[in-house]
Amino acid sequence: MGPAQVQFMITNAMRATLVDELDYTNEEVSAMRPEIAAQLIKTKTKRPFGDRPMPEAWKRGGPIERRSGGGLFANNLVRLAVVAIFGLVGAVATGKISVGTLLGGQEFGRKRLTKLSDEVKKPSSGKKRRKKSRSSKKKVVREFS
Repeated sequence: MGPAQVQFMITNAMRATLVDELDYTNEEVSAMRPEIAAQLIKTKTKRPFGDRPMPEAWKRGGPIERRSGGGLFANNLVRLAVVAIFGLVGAVATGKISVGTLLGGQEFGRKRLTKLSDEVKKPSSGKKRRKKSRSSKKKVVREFS
């Protein structure tokens, strides 16, 4: 398939083909959009509307027919991404999921500031403290007189 081409005028040869072979009138060819004329010649479409006038969509300055399925949302992957985003926003808005969960379990907002001295491990004195057992406690006996 070659490069895309846009028909911007109806040539005399095209006019002759449309009038002589495909039964369109001179007035219709004069009012016809060039891209429509090129398509009719390519497909060899004879005048299909009988006694009725040519459709407005075929005339210059008339409404342009739009093909369905165009635009950004024609791609199913884009549709899926948009639905996922709106789903997550809805879940956060209703409280079913937290923003922190969406951020990988991190708290939302700034991290708590810590002092550098809190992160440094202090060396021990070398002596281990021994736990006092209950039996080693001195029993105090009071005498009442």
